[in-house]
Amino acid sequence: MTMNPKTAVAQAMQADGALMALLSGGVYTTAQIMPGMEAPHPFDEYGRVRPSALVRNETAATTGPQGRFDRAFVVVFFYDHAGYERIDQAAERARAVLHRRYIGDGSYEVRHVDDVSDQYDDAILAYMHRSRYQVARYRG
Repeated sequence: MTMNPKTAVAQAMQADGALMALLSGGVYTTAQIMPGMEAPHPFDEYGRVRPSALVRNETAATTGPQGRFDRAFVVVFFYDHAGYERIDQAAERARAVLHRRYIGDGSYEVRHVDDVSDQYDDAILAYMHRSRYQVARYRG
Protein backbone atom coordinates (compact mmCIF):
# COMPACT_ATOMS: atom_id res chain seq x y z
CA MET A 1 0.00 0.00 0.00
CA THR A 2 1.34 3.44 -0.88
CA MET A 3 1.72 6.25 1.63
CA ASN A 4 -0.86 9.02 1.94
CA PRO A 5 0.36 12.06 -0.08
CA LYS A 6 0.14 14.46 2.89
CA THR A 7 2.18 12.05 5.01
CA ALA A 8 4.83 11.74 2.30
CA VAL A 9 5.03 15.54 1.92
CA ALA A 10 5.22 16.08 5.70
CA GLN A 11 7.95 13.46 6.08
CA ALA A 12 10.00 15.02 3.27
CA MET A 13 9.68 18.40 4.99
CA GLN A 14 10.61 16.96 8.41
CA ALA A 15 13.69 15.27 6.94
CA ASP A 16 15.18 18.61 5.83
CA GLY A 17 17.26 20.15 8.63
CA ALA A 18 17.31 23.65 7.14
CA LEU A 19 13.52 23.70 6.82
CA MET A 20 12.98 22.38 10.34
CA ALA A 21 15.34 25.05 11.71
CA LEU A 22 12.95 27.63 10.22
CA LEU A 23 9.83 25.78 11.44
CA SER A 24 10.69 25.60 15.11
CA GLY A 25 7.03 24.91 15.93
CA GLY A 26 7.02 21.75 13.79
CA VAL A 27 5.14 20.22 10.86
CA TYR A 28 1.67 18.73 11.45
CA THR A 29 -0.76 16.53 9.51
CA THR A 30 -3.78 17.00 11.77
CA ALA A 31 -7.05 18.52 10.58
CA GLN A 32 -6.10 21.86 12.15
CA ILE A 33 -3.83 23.43 14.71
CA MET A 34 -5.49 25.10 17.65
CA PRO A 35 -4.81 26.09 21.23
CA GLY A 36 -5.45 23.22 23.60
CA MET A 37 -4.42 20.50 21.19
CA GLU A 38 -2.37 17.70 22.69
CA ALA A 39 1.41 17.95 22.62
CA PRO A 40 3.39 18.18 20.54
CA HIS A 41 1.87 21.44 19.39
CA PRO A 42 3.16 24.66 17.80
CA PHE A 43 2.14 27.05 20.57
CA ASP A 44 4.56 28.69 22.99
CA GLU A 45 3.90 29.10 26.71
CA TYR A 46 1.86 32.27 25.99
CA GLY A 47 -0.37 30.61 23.39
CA ARG A 48 1.33 32.22 20.37
CA VAL A 49 1.95 30.16 17.25
CA ARG A 50 5.63 29.50 16.65
CA PRO A 51 6.77 29.16 13.00
CA SER A 52 5.07 25.95 11.90
CA ALA A 53 3.39 24.20 9.00
CA LEU A 54 0.17 22.25 8.59
CA VAL A 55 0.00 19.75 5.71
CA ARG A 56 -3.45 18.72 4.46
CA ASN A 57 -4.88 16.72 1.59
CA GLU A 58 -7.08 18.80 -0.67
CA THR A 59 -8.45 16.73 -3.55
CA ALA A 60 -7.48 13.87 -5.86
CA ALA A 61 -8.45 12.88 -9.39
CA THR A 62 -7.61 9.88 -11.54
CA THR A 63 -5.53 10.71 -14.62
CA GLY A 64 -3.20 9.22 -17.19
CA PRO A 65 -3.48 6.24 -19.48
CA GLN A 66 -6.19 3.86 -18.27
CA GLY A 67 -6.52 5.85 -15.03
CA ARG A 68 -3.31 4.46 -13.61
CA PHE A 69 -2.29 7.63 -11.82
CA ASP A 70 -3.80 10.01 -9.26
CA ARG A 71 -3.25 13.73 -9.21
CA ALA A 72 -3.52 14.48 -5.52
CA PHE A 73 -3.31 18.06 -4.31
CA VAL A 74 -1.69 18.78 -0.97
CA VAL A 75 -1.86 22.17 0.74
CA VAL A 76 0.82 23.39 3.15
CA PHE A 77 -0.16 26.20 5.50
CA PHE A 78 2.72 28.15 7.08
CA TYR A 79 1.99 30.03 10.34
CA ASP A 80 3.83 32.44 12.64
CA HIS A 81 2.52 34.90 15.20
CA ALA A 82 5.55 37.18 14.70
CA GLY A 83 5.00 38.01 11.02
CA TYR A 84 5.91 36.85 7.54
CA GLU A 85 9.72 36.82 7.58
CA ARG A 86 10.24 33.27 8.89
CA ILE A 87 7.38 31.75 6.93
CA ASP A 88 8.55 33.50 3.74
CA GLN A 89 11.84 31.64 4.14
CA ALA A 90 10.11 28.39 5.12
CA ALA A 91 7.78 28.44 2.10
CA GLU A 92 10.74 29.08 -0.21
CA ARG A 93 12.77 26.26 1.39
CA ALA A 94 9.79 23.87 1.22
CA ARG A 95 9.47 24.61 -2.49
CA ALA A 96 13.17 23.77 -2.95
CA VAL A 97 12.73 20.54 -0.98
CA LEU A 98 9.53 19.39 -2.69
CA HIS A 99 9.22 20.74 -6.24
CA ARG A 100 10.04 18.20 -8.97
CA ARG A 101 11.08 15.63 -6.36
CA TYR A 102 10.16 12.01 -5.84
CA ILE A 103 9.05 11.36 -2.28
CA GLY A 104 7.40 8.65 -0.25
CA ASP A 105 7.95 5.12 -1.47
CA GLY A 106 9.21 6.35 -4.85
CA SER A 107 5.82 6.45 -6.51
CA TYR A 108 5.22 10.16 -5.96
CA GLU A 109 6.39 13.13 -8.00
CA VAL A 110 5.66 16.53 -6.44
CA ARG A 111 5.19 19.80 -8.33
CA HIS A 112 4.58 23.23 -6.83
CA VAL A 113 1.30 24.63 -8.18
CA ASP A 114 0.64 28.00 -6.53
CA ASP A 115 0.84 30.16 -3.40
CA VAL A 116 -1.52 32.42 -1.53
CA SER A 117 0.61 34.81 0.49
CA ASP A 118 0.15 37.52 3.10
CA GLN A 119 -2.89 36.05 4.83
CA TYR A 120 -3.87 36.18 8.50
CA ASP A 121 -5.64 33.44 10.47
CA ASP A 122 -7.94 35.16 12.97
CA ALA A 123 -8.73 31.91 14.79
CA ILE A 124 -5.14 31.35 15.96
CA LEU A 125 -3.88 34.94 15.63
CA ALA A 126 -1.10 34.09 13.19
CA TYR A 127 0.28 35.33 9.90
CA MET A 128 -0.14 32.72 7.19
CA HIS A 129 0.93 31.62 3.71
CA ARG A 130 -0.49 28.70 1.74
CA SER A 131 1.40 26.63 -0.82
CA ARG A 132 -0.30 24.07 -3.01
CA TYR A 133 1.43 21.03 -4.49
CA GLN A 134 0.32 18.42 -7.00
CA VAL A 135 1.44 14.90 -6.16
CA ALA A 136 1.41 12.33 -9.00
CA ARG A 137 0.82 8.85 -7.60
CA TYR A 138 0.94 5.58 -9.51
CA ARG A 139 -2.14 3.46 -8.85
CA GLY A 140 -1.16 0.40 -10.87
